[in-house]
Amino acid sequence: MEKFLVKNEKVFCFSESEKKKYFKKNFIEIIKHHMQKCKKYSRLLKKLNFKIEKNLAIYQIPPVPVSIFKDNILYSCEKKKIVKKLLSSGTSGTKQSQIFLDSVNSIVQTKVLFQIMSHFFGKKRKPMLVIDKKHENKIRDDLVASQAAVNGFSLLSKKIFYAYKSNGEVNFDDIKIFNDSFNKEKKIVFGFTDKVYNFFFENKNQLRYLKFNNCTLLHGGGWKKLESKSIDSKIFKTTLKKNYYFEKIVNYYGLIEQTGSIFVECDKCDAFKCSIYSDVFIRNKNLDIENKENKIGLLQLMSLLPSSYPGNNIITEDLGMICSNKICRCSFKGKLFRVLGRSKNSEVRGCANI
Repeated sequence: MEKFLVKNEKVFCFSESEKKKYFKKNFIEIIKHHMQKCKKYSRLLKKLNFKIEKNLAIYQIPPVPVSIFKDNILYSCEKKKIVKKLLSSGTSGTKQSQIFLDSVNSIVQTKVLFQIMSHFFGKKRKPMLVIDKKHENKIRDDLVASQAAVNGFSLLSKKIFYAYKSNGEVNFDDIKIFNDSFNKEKKIVFGFTDKVYNFFFENKNQLRYLKFNNCTLLHGGGWKKLESKSIDSKIFKTTLKKNYYFEKIVNYYGLIEQTGSIFVECDKCDAFKCSIYSDVFIRNKNLDIENKENKIGLLQLMSLLPSSYPGNNIITEDLGMICSNKICRCSFKGKLFRVLGRSKNSEVRGCANI
C-alpha cells in the first residue's frame, strides 16, 4: 500500500488535473481492497446498491458516517496482524471510535504525516514542548487520540519536554530548559486546542512572565470543549500572541479515523489545505453533494491512507465549506476549506448496524 506515496515536494505542489487523476485511480483501488477484505464494509455497500463502474466519479462512492466506528468492529487485515488500536476522545458520547492498524498502515500514516508537516516546518527536527503530561508509550497499547497525536507529532522533535508533571502540576523546570536551551533555535509547542487553552488561559497568573518568541504553537482538535467559553480561533490566536509572544500559531484539522492525512491551516488565508493524499466534499442535509463554493454543509473527508480498516471515505459531524483557492496569497492550486463547528444534529446515522 506504500506504492501511492509521492516525493515530498509533490505533497502540496500539484495541478488540479494531476491531483484528480492520481487521487481517483488510487482511491478506487483502496475501496476495492476494503470491499474484498472487510465483509461488513462490503455488505454495507451492497445494501446501498453500490457497484464500481467504468466512469465512476469518486463522490459517487457512498461515504460512511464517522459513528460507524463506534458501533462496529471494522478491519481489512488479518486479525493477528493488528499491532495497534486507536481510540477517539469520546467527547460526543460514551462510545469511542476504534481504529485498527497493522504494521504497514501504521508506517504509511507515519510517513505521510511527516511529509505533510515537514512542508510547513522543514525536515530539521526541533525541540518540542508538549502541553500534556508524559504517558507511557507501549507500542501495542490502546492509544486515545491525544496520546496518538503526541506520538505522531513527536516525529518533528529532537527532544521532548512536557508542560505538566505526572501529578498534574505545571512543570516549570522543563519549560525553563525548553525556553533557555538550544541556542535560540526554532522550537515547537504542541497540544490539543482545549489543553492549550486550559494551560495558557487558566494558568495566566503563574505563566505571565513566560515568553515563547522563538516558538511555533501547533494545535488541533478540542474546539468542541471550548464552545461554552465563547472562544473562537481569532480570539485564541490574538490572545496567545499578545500574552506569550508566539512567533506563529498553526491550527490543524484531522480525525483519529484518518490518522496521518491531516489538514493544516494556511496562515495567509486561514483555510485548510488538502494534500495530494486527501480530498474534501460538502454534503447538504439530504447528503447530496454541494458543488458551489462557500455553501455550508457536512464535511466529507476522503483519504488514501487507511488500508487496515475502511476509513477512507467519511461523513463527519462537522460543518464546513469549500473556499475559492483564489483567496490565498500563497498561490496554492489545490482545494481549500474551512471548518465551522459541529452540526446541531451531531451524529449522522443510517448504517450503524452492518
